[in-house]
Order: sequence, then structure tokens, then C-alpha cells
Amino acid sequence: MAWTPYTVARVRLALSRRLPWSLMSFLDDAHNRGVLRQAGAVYQFRHIKLQRWLADRYEEPLYQSRWQQWPRSRKQGRIR
Repeated sequence: MAWTPYTVARVRLALSRRLPWSLMSFLDDAHNRGVLRQAGAVYQFRHIKLQRWLADRYEEPLYQSRWQQWPRSRKQGRIR
């Protein structure tokens, strides 16, 4: 059931305002406006300068969620 982790991640990112609720509509709109191109099931930035400009402006969150603070072994379902 690969859709479960995807759905959980999508909802968590939407709740934290890091991803639009309607992700596919957002990607389709960006594709229609020429910002993204579609190669099969993958969306890619059409312009590398825009991708780099956005990436340079990304800021790490000032806090870590409880999930990020957990030991890696617990995230993977293995408790040591």
C-alpha cells in the first residue's frame, strides 16, 4: 500500500503550508502556464534558472517536528 505513506506525507505537508492541498491541480496549472514540463509521470522545471532561484531561496525550518527528532531506527519501524 504505497498510497498510505504518500497520503500521510501530503496531508502533513499541506497542514504545514509547505504543499498545496490540491497538488495535482497545482502541478497541472504550472504545466499549463509553461513553468513545468511533463515527461511521463514526472514534472520538471522548464527553466533551470527558475529552479535554481527557488532552491536558493529555500530556508530550512527553524524547528524540527517530533517526527524529525525521532531516532532513525524508529522511523523505519524498528525499535532498538
